[in-house]
Amino acid sequence: MQRASWFGVAVVLVALITLERGADAKGGGIIVPPVRIELGALFPVFGGEAVEPAAEVLIGAHWTAISWRPTKIDIGVGYIGSTRKLVPGYRGLAERTQQPRGSDDMFTMSGGYLSLGHTIVAQKHFRTWIEMRGELLKGTIDARAFSAIGGAVRFSAEVFGSGVGGHSDHNSIAIFAGTISFGVYLEASHRDIALELGPSGITGGFSFKLPFILAAVAGC
Repeated sequence: MQRASWFGVAVVLVALITLERGADAKGGGIIVPPVRIELGALFPVFGGEAVEPAAEVLIGAHWTAISWRPTKIDIGVGYIGSTRKLVPGYRGLAERTQQPRGSDDMFTMSGGYLSLGHTIVAQKHFRTWIEMRGELLKGTIDARAFSAIGGAVRFSAEVFGSGVGGHSDHNSIAIFAGTISFGVYLEASHRDIALELGPSGITGGFSFKLPFILAAVAGC
């Protein structure tokens, strides 16, 4: 078992303890797919007078989460969602687009992304990344839906552990394979939306990776 895999062993043991405490006579189990989860806040830097800063979430399958050995290249696909509150008095936008003001005071976008990244600094348990991302999005404002495309360039840094490992005894088993990490990121993005909605922005946030985890406890 690789030394770095003890990061994953800790997660596996937590899963086992949780299962053993909650298992009934039939036992129980959990499966966690390898995934990257990100939470961030976007601040418009060009336009954006009709919206407040956005909350964004990205969830995807990435090679860096699946790989049980450190890698210098990452490719990922996933979901991106963005929610922005409209500021009071945004009627100017509705009038210019010939749309009536609705009761919803939120501007939302969601869709899929494809990203490609490469490490800048790669150490045993720390690395930094430069990443490019393309997006296909659907936006909704005042009950009006429209399509948009977007892109982003990102710098990120993370602490991580990679490996394959597990634990087993007479009534339980747990294994993991992949990477667990915690990181931060800063990115510049642009989407082809109206100027009032803030097409260009800077986003900062947190990133988490979880490896593949399988844990099962036998029934009593």
